[in-house]
Amino acid sequence: MNKIVKWSIIIFLIVLITIAAIMYYLGKDLQNATLEKFELSGVEDITLDTITLNGNLYVNNPSRLSVPIKEITYEIILEKDNATLSSGVIPGFVLEKNTITKIPFNQKLKYAPTASFALQMATQQHVYANINGKIFIDLPKTQYEIPFSYKIDIKEAIKQKRNEKI
Repeated sequence: MNKIVKWSIIIFLIVLITIAAIMYYLGKDLQNATLEKFELSGVEDITLDTITLNGNLYVNNPSRLSVPIKEITYEIILEKDNATLSSGVIPGFVLEKNTITKIPFNQKLKYAPTASFALQMATQQHVYANINGKIFIDLPKTQYEIPFSYKIDIKEAIKQKRNEKI
């Protein structure tokens, strides 16, 4: 009976080590997951008090495993005075293995949070904002996040939207 227990433990440890090695091999590229590109595709709507921006995030998962994403959080911050114009959360989804996934977003910016934003929109040729955020990977007992930051020209996006209507 003692030999059976001993061999059972040895076999169990071998299987456990093999599974751990396979998981490491398949997921070792996970730390190389990145936000490849941020794309502001345009402006959906312009009203007297808001602008609605559309865009896409392109997230690269070079791993051999599909990865669940808990959420993506972000803030849109006016560059000139560091005022937060808006923030948002993109809910969870699965990031497919060995691919770049396109994730659309839609965000309203209100002029009200800062008078400076409205003034810049009325008087400046370019109005820059930074989009800062984090992609939260949802793995058991592991907290892994991918930070990102991109600079956009809000006025340029509005110009492109107006040119599309013409």
